[in-house]
This record gives sequence, structure tokens and C-alpha cells, in this order.
Amino acid sequence: MIKAMIFDLDGTLLDSVETIYEVWMRFCDRLNLKRLDLTSFKQYYDTDWIDFGRTILQKDISIGTKEHQLWMDIYNQLRDKVALHPGIKDFLRRLKEENYKVALVTGGNRDRVRKELARFGILDYFDAILTHEDVLVPKPSPVGLLVTAKRLGVSPHECVYIGDMMGDVVAARNAGMFAVAVDWGFHGKNQLRSAGALHIAQSVYDLNYLLKNIGE
Repeated sequence: MIKAMIFDLDGTLLDSVETIYEVWMRFCDRLNLKRLDLTSFKQYYDTDWIDFGRTILQKDISIGTKEHQLWMDIYNQLRDKVALHPGIKDFLRRLKEENYKVALVTGGNRDRVRKELARFGILDYFDAILTHEDVLVPKPSPVGLLVTAKRLGVSPHECVYIGDMMGDVVAARNAGMFAVAVDWGFHGKNQLRSAGALHIAQSVYDLNYLLKNIGE
């Protein structure tokens, strides 16, 4: 029986893929780094965004560095372009009305994450929120998901984790959770399927259908 629904943030709840791409490319321009086209960016970008900066761009953007502050400054200039995916707020409300535990596990930094959740009026729907600062080992490690399940007071096999990247799917599988992906984020269906997604939702309607059928 499913008792908890755990979500990723960027590309899953938030329509932020193109904005994050633009942030990164402006970041590259400011530091005289080579730009990536959107297709390549989505291919290489994964759940550990600091590792992406370190390995692909050869820049350390760990929290506390001047590069991280530059990234955040650019993001704040563009944040109004970020939107909540259609139907997400109603879906979260329904989950709470039906007494599911709801949580968020994201590689985003705490300040940005909480501000975005509050801006879209969904902060109070979450029983637990884990961000970059809360987990030393990022996804695809299952550590963050396992910590979240413990905080929620449920077993991993009673949880669904919903994300948009291969790393999200692998983390869920490694945690022993139902691995569900959405196809409106960073990674495409083929990537998500190859990572082992149990189900790939094409709309929030699919998530509502999933809620009725998964785990039965």
C-alpha cells in the first residue's frame, strides 16, 4: 500500500528546464566558458548539478564559492520565467486530502527551494523537504530518499518517488521505492526507460491514474 509520494523539484514540479539552461549559459558567458546547445545540456545535466559544473564546465560551484553566488544572482534575475507545471498544485492538494505523506527531495539549495515553493503556494503541502545541504551524497545515491522515508515514518516500499531524470529513477530503485518519471523535464522517455522507470507520466492526469493503480 502506498503511503507517501516524494517528488523532485526542477523539471518535475517546476517548469524550469529552459530557465535553468539559460542561467547556465549566461554563467558560461560571464566566465568565458564554451556554451552547450540545449540538447547537449539536457543530455549531460543530471541530479548532481555541482558535479555537472565541476566535470562539464571545469568550475567548482559549491555553495559558498563566488561561482555559486554568481549562478544564484543570474537565477534570481530570471526566476520569474519559472512556473509551476499545470495541475501540480491541485494534485498536491488531493494527496493531502487523501492523507498521503508528501515530501520533496531535490539537489537544489535550501534557500532557493523554499522560496520557490512559497512563491507558488505549495510549501505547506510538504511534510518533509530535503535539499542539497541536508544530504552529503546526492542522487542517484538513495540516501536522501531513505532519510526522507524515515522522517515520514513509512517504509521505502510504501513510497513513490517522482522525478524527471535518470538519476531520480536510479535513486528510487536503489532505495526500494516505486520509480516514476515524468516526460516533461530534463530527460526523455528513452533515457528514463533505460534507467528503469516503472511508469512514465505524460501529464498530471497520468499521475492521478497512477495513484489509483500503483502498488495494488
